[in-house]
Amino acid sequence: GYVTSMVGHNFLSGYPDNTFRQDALITRAETATALSKLGLPAIIVSKEFYDVQSLTWYHDALKKAYTSGVILPTNNDTTRADAAISASRLYGLHNTSVSLRQFNDSNEIPYGSEIHFKNLINAGIMSGYPDRTLRPNQPITRAEFSRIFNFICSMTSYDMQNNIRDSLEEEN
Repeated sequence: GYVTSMVGHNFLSGYPDNTFRQDALITRAETATALSKLGLPAIIVSKEFYDVQSLTWYHDALKKAYTSGVILPTNNDTTRADAAISASRLYGLHNTSVSLRQFNDSNEIPYGSEIHFKNLINAGIMSGYPDRTLRPNQPITRAEFSRIFNFICSMTSYDMQNNIRDSLEEEN
């Protein structure tokens, strides 16, 4: 259902061979392209990224997603930590007392992404695996991306803009 919703809202699409490849890893380019279709707010982050040439097919989408504060400036594949940060910024940070120590690999969660994992776990948007791990540094599949970002289908650009701005202010 999550994949169908994301495709139906035109945030993600399949491949030319008419497959979705839900178990394939979602790349930074695909993540940026999907998130840039949200009607992201005007430039919030003024830093420039230099690891993607301007003629690359996804350069404009990446620039839009990066400068809005939604996507991180580096990585080829989107990790679960990257997805947690991006989704949490769109969702809006909320005070939460969720403990990450319940996950066997909580010590692997990158600095700065802890609050985002807590936020999404508290909201029921993200959860761990059956072996009680979060696998924060592992690339995320297209199906997992669809599950985590499905909530955006019902959000307005105004709400996203406010959530991103508030999240970035709270993080700083």
